[in-house]
Amino acid sequence: MRQLRLLFTLLSVAVVNFAFGVNFTSEGLKYNTTSDTEMTVEVTGWDKSWYTNSDQPNNPNVGVGEDGEKGPGNMIIPWRVLYNGLWYKVTSIGDDAFSDCTSLTSVTIPNTIQHIGDYAFQGCTKLKSVKVQWLNPLSIDSNVFEDINLANVTLYVLSGYTDVYSTAEVWKDFGKISPYADYSVLMVFDDPKTKEVCVQNWDANFDGELSYREAMNVTDLGGAFTGNTEITSFKELRSFSGLSVIGSAAFYGCENLQSITMAPNVTSIESEAFYGCASLEAISLGTKIKSIGDHAFDGCSSLTGFTVPKICTWVGEGALANCTSLTKVAVVSGNTSYAHTAQYKSLITKDGKTMVAYCMGLSGTLSVPSTVTNVAPYAAAGASKFTALSLNNVETIGESAFAGMTSLGTLNITEQVLTDESYNFLLVAPYLDHADDSRFDLINELYEYAQDHQYGFYCLTSSLQESIDRWRDMTGAEYPFCFTDGTTLKTIIR
Repeated sequence: MRQLRLLFTLLSVAVVNFAFGVNFTSEGLKYNTTSDTEMTVEVTGWDKSWYTNSDQPNNPNVGVGEDGEKGPGNMIIPWRVLYNGLWYKVTSIGDDAFSDCTSLTSVTIPNTIQHIGDYAFQGCTKLKSVKVQWLNPLSIDSNVFEDINLANVTLYVLSGYTDVYSTAEVWKDFGKISPYADYSVLMVFDDPKTKEVCVQNWDANFDGELSYREAMNVTDLGGAFTGNTEITSFKELRSFSGLSVIGSAAFYGCENLQSITMAPNVTSIESEAFYGCASLEAISLGTKIKSIGDHAFDGCSSLTGFTVPKICTWVGEGALANCTSLTKVAVVSGNTSYAHTAQYKSLITKDGKTMVAYCMGLSGTLSVPSTVTNVAPYAAAGASKFTALSLNNVETIGESAFAGMTSLGTLNITEQVLTDESYNFLLVAPYLDHADDSRFDLINELYEYAQDHQYGFYCLTSSLQESIDRWRDMTGAEYPFCFTDGTTLKTIIR
């Protein structure tokens, strides 16, 4: 029986610890628990007895109201509060919480606050300053600061965000909006999975959160995100100012990552950094990027646009390979190493001789710019939507430059082959469905030899596209196919 009573007592304690809707006070503020699963509370007011306590005579946070009574003066709302041995996150300020608190002269609001109720600071006539920690303004009703002449109140916001507050409803009504720097402020993440990774790796004080200072101290992402298929956004990367490099395979295989904002001091994006980020729709590289590694964005099949920064002097092989939705590639004016072609279809070197990348989201004819004599490896790999290819004045084609162009209906190489002073290998296979596939390994080796020596290699066939696709699947062929009349091919063989 004693054991049963003990068990009942333990269960009762557990219920108290996680009770929902419990009121309590801490350091002069009143709270109400709002979630027993998320461990959150709302600020509901202030405890008058705490402020009138004789132990608080010289407390700088104590003010005197118009009625002569003591109350909150310089009030700092904490981001978390301890209750019954458990930490609760402060996420809201309730209706009328500090209404008519005439002792209040300043208030600091943490960025954990997601809601401020009606009339929360109504009638706080001595209020002179409000400091907020959100990057972007919280949406609030105009009655939150009712009966306060905001023209006489200064709003303090984090450095770099004064402009967004100066146009935001209610916040724009403050007489002065001034910036401040406070790197102890906690970061707010759009994606809880991204926050989880960051806290696991860089939470230096083990409080379960990440401050801006902790983010600034990160100098290497390592493999923290490699292969993570759960994260969807990482806009907060912009606060990781200690990063100078996005390392090799840093976000490799993050197939559900949709948006990311580059850290401000990154100068290099290494090989395969964003390889296979198939959901990434857009990325702004900033102004300090000098180099983009091989296959850095290979397989970013949702990426629609890409801009090469002004001081970027190196874009590696296949940097934009298999970006099958890419419809615009641009180069910032003043770049001395690269240029974009008319209508932003391709990325070429400044001298116009090498094509580095092509917009694979386009269709119709893939026309290599007329100035180009060299197509870089993987430059148009994955351009499966095209039905024709015009090489114009191309002399050399890099490895897998046009790999995956399975929709080609016509590939006009006549002029190139006839005028090329080097060697060209022509694999004649009129009907691929009847072709002998027992020595395809030797054919592939010959193709690799041609690639290594920068010789042309083409398969001439009269087969339909579905037959070409079957041959590719069966043999692993990466060489380009050219459609030719079957009779003509038989004549060549004879």
